[in-house]
Amino acid sequence: MNKLRSIFGFIQGNTLVLIVADILSRFGVYGLVWPYFSLYVMALGGSPIIVGFVYSVGVLAGFPTFPIGGYISDHSGRVKLVGIMTYLESFIFVFFIFANNWIIMIIGLFLWQMIAIHYPVLQAIMADSLPPGKRGIGFATAMALPSITGFIAPYISGYLIDIYGGGFTGVRVAMPICWTISLIIGLVVATIRIRLLTETLEKAESRISLKNIPFLLKASYKSVLDSIKWMPNSLRAIAIVSIVITFFVSIAGPFWIIYATSILGLKASSWGVLILVLGQVQIGLSIPMGHLVDRYGARRLIILALFLSIFPTFFFIFCRTFIEIILTLLTLTCANAILWPAFSTVKANLIPRERRGRLLSILGHGGGAISWSGTWATGVILFIPMSVGMLIVGYIYESNPKYPWIILTVAIILCLILTIQFIHEPEKPEI
Repeated sequence: MNKLRSIFGFIQGNTLVLIVADILSRFGVYGLVWPYFSLYVMALGGSPIIVGFVYSVGVLAGFPTFPIGGYISDHSGRVKLVGIMTYLESFIFVFFIFANNWIIMIIGLFLWQMIAIHYPVLQAIMADSLPPGKRGIGFATAMALPSITGFIAPYISGYLIDIYGGGFTGVRVAMPICWTISLIIGLVVATIRIRLLTETLEKAESRISLKNIPFLLKASYKSVLDSIKWMPNSLRAIAIVSIVITFFVSIAGPFWIIYATSILGLKASSWGVLILVLGQVQIGLSIPMGHLVDRYGARRLIILALFLSIFPTFFFIFCRTFIEIILTLLTLTCANAILWPAFSTVKANLIPRERRGRLLSILGHGGGAISWSGTWATGVILFIPMSVGMLIVGYIYESNPKYPWIILTVAIILCLILTIQFIHEPEKPEI
């Protein structure tokens, strides 16, 4: 018992609040609806090219506003911004509840991404709240526990799609129900965050306000340039690897489920089962992998995970049965269980607290995962590559459905080489 307390003693205060709130969020929007977003677009009249276009426009919307979140969080505090933006984000879900064509989906996604400036701030609060020697296991735990509900939810929504007729008919009926549930959960999450989180920024400038938009834009973008100039070489290498991963993951990202259902013949509920089963594996692996990150170093584990990612990414297109798919994605799941805590840890160790909000808004708060169940840009430098990737993916997929995964495989090999050559950990991690 004492050993468990020493290992997991960090789960208190802000860390506990963030995990509890994320458990609810993962069940809602990220579990019930996000894995089926591509199918929802197609069910409302979209084509593979339209799917890529919807994602591309939605991603690009965050480019002009994302720096504001990082700037405010480093100058005026983190908690209030997180609470307000979570409320606004939840109300955006109304667009998806009442969508009757894919154009409404574009509008909703555009607005959602435009106001989603609080995601890197959440990561900054988590990094601020974790002691340096516990960041690997801390980030892993913060991913694993919420994933329990996040991996159950797609099975539920997939089941709803099937019982309401299956195919696009089932999607059109089930998704509005799931988006409504997500809206309610989002409002609860916002209340938890704004009431229970404790501010981690010691000094705040009260003059920073969302009311002064021109000043905020000018100051935020100047801060982006200053932060990029400040970056040490290893952080710049992480930025390059993140751009490459983001661009090429986006080329396959929206089409894993489309390929599985249209080419391989899986039902929506079978995709939900796949997410559920592999999710349990990832949950079981995440905390041990986080412990290994703390013990052996993030860089070594990133190299191992990227190497492991090469094989399932390439062999996915040769799968023919449900068992083959699940066995192939099992290896990718193992790799992702390493990548998230490893990348998150090395960023936190390299970035001082007073710059953390701004730099995570630039680099992204994610962990470089090779996502197969939906992906999104979470940093200023990632919006354009992801937007371009998603814009062209529909054309690539229609040319040959196998091409996105072949291209992604080559990109992972490139990222592995870049990591070996340029990413190094600091001798003394930042607090």
